[in-house]
Amino acid sequence: MHIAERSDFPMGAAFERLSASWHRCRGMHLDHDLDLPLEPVTDSQLRKLLQRDARLAAVARQELEMMSRAVADTGHVLVVIDDQGFIAAVAGDVHHAGDTLRRLRLGVDLSEASFGTTAPGTALADRQPILVRRSDHFLTRLRQLECLAAPIFTPGGDVLGVLGVCSDQRPLLPGIVDMVQSAVLRMERQLLRELGSPKILRLHPHPCGLGGISEGLIAVGKDGEILGANTIAAQLLGITQQHAVGRPLDGFFEVSPLRLRSIANGIATVRINGGLSVAATLVEVGDLERRAVRASGLPEGPGDTRSRSPDLRLLDQLTRREIDVLRHLDNGHSNLEIARAIFVSEDTVKYHLKNIYTKLAVGSRLQAIATARELKLIR
Repeated sequence: MHIAERSDFPMGAAFERLSASWHRCRGMHLDHDLDLPLEPVTDSQLRKLLQRDARLAAVARQELEMMSRAVADTGHVLVVIDDQGFIAAVAGDVHHAGDTLRRLRLGVDLSEASFGTTAPGTALADRQPILVRRSDHFLTRLRQLECLAAPIFTPGGDVLGVLGVCSDQRPLLPGIVDMVQSAVLRMERQLLRELGSPKILRLHPHPCGLGGISEGLIAVGKDGEILGANTIAAQLLGITQQHAVGRPLDGFFEVSPLRLRSIANGIATVRINGGLSVAATLVEVGDLERRAVRASGLPEGPGDTRSRSPDLRLLDQLTRREIDVLRHLDNGHSNLEIARAIFVSEDTVKYHLKNIYTKLAVGSRLQAIATARELKLIR
């Protein structure tokens, strides 16, 4: 039966996108009863593929670790595909998954050209998040799956890859949409950090949103040009990321955000040309580093020979109490020992650890200590 003839098929934008995917599948001469092409590329091709996808795998690694804990014992499988559709990482509860998901391997091609309509392949094809339920799949052998996927954009607007979650044993878990969306936003944030820009403009329709996962971020060069932006910032500006890169930041606002340093507390309201008035703050990476050094209690001044290379993991500043918790971690103390040392409950220590992991973009105590040392936050 043609997709448009199915009475149970969702209408609106979801219908249009899935219908377009089915149309592309027919244009590529795929057959509904095609056997699943689960064979990966050759060993030599896989080595080249993994080398090419090293950046994607590194950015996704921590998110996959955290998400795997969230989907433990549920049969949900996490998959990251690159910009060509090849699997660059697989994680999650593979042990309790069905036969199809257990057979996913690095180097398997999940693009629409091979697997037809699936959440990862279709999200890659049309550069948008998508949910594909059982009967929405083009291939008959995939109609026991429920899949959700969202593309991961570089600060320049290129699709680096796609993060997806699939289940063939039960419906997708409640909250899975927010989990995937948040993971993608954190990965895009990490990619923007890698630009090493001297200034970051942070935007949000509400001042309380500044510093949160849903804020817009624009990397600004030394001459006021845009070096990159996350997807939220591009949406606020009403322009694609590709068209924003290289253009003067001032051209998007009625008043230059580069003057925000002179405003009390560094937060102001600025109006985007033809758009919203938003809360904004301009962050000088050098200022962040100096504040982090002062918070760490380490020496600062002309005689300090430590590296001062910009690192935007300092964008989300640690509080003095979080620095204290880090020092205790570095000394090998348990949560109970930390709680007794700083006179708080174990739950409070866990709350501080959660914030530390998020701000430093890490997923474990050892990673937190290593990153804090790298950033000179602890001795």
